[in-house]
Amino acid sequence: MKKISDSLLETINSNTFIQFGFYHHLFNLTQLANFIRPLVQIKTKKDLKSSSALVMALSRLQKEKAKKILKMEHYKIKNLTIYSRLITLTYSRTQEVVNKIDQIYNEIQKNNGYIALTQGTNELTIIINDESEAIVKKQIKDQPINIARNLGAVCIKFEKKYYDTPGLLYYLLQQVFLQGVSIREITSTFTEVIIYVDQKNVKLIFDTFYNQF
Repeated sequence: MKKISDSLLETINSNTFIQFGFYHHLFNLTQLANFIRPLVQIKTKKDLKSSSALVMALSRLQKEKAKKILKMEHYKIKNLTIYSRLITLTYSRTQEVVNKIDQIYNEIQKNNGYIALTQGTNELTIIINDESEAIVKKQIKDQPINIARNLGAVCIKFEKKYYDTPGLLYYLLQQVFLQGVSIREITSTFTEVIIYVDQKNVKLIFDTFYNQF
């Protein structure tokens, strides 16, 4: 049989919205206790007549975990870069399409254009400046599955020592979601994360990250 404290922690950490609100002291603990009491009862197999025990446990847990909240002032971002006037073209990942990528990449690079790729098992997405669209369509005759226009990107470059830091990527994405902005694509490397959003939201996301560091 699980302890109430263990069940509380499991319930909170299994829901990112509850987790964020709880660790940042955004909730009335009595109301939160009433809300999650049915979930805790199932986990502990205990009939909790009231929420008072949960409120006390939540209060203790909040104090214990307060020092472990991920704060961006603990991290150093080397650079923030904006890219504008981007589009994405998504194709079925056929061998013919894959074979054309090197030619497309080389031609766009010769023109100092922007290009990034994301690949899944069945699809491949090419991210380019809008003026490079003709280059891609000249090489790939297949019809794209999807074309997304009027995009921009914010590139976050961080120190390599943070590569193994748990929660850093989650925190970055969380800041975008808290602004009510949809992420259209995301790419990452060893020390970079690039978040693609609608062009109209690029400045908002840039300012959001800039003000966090």
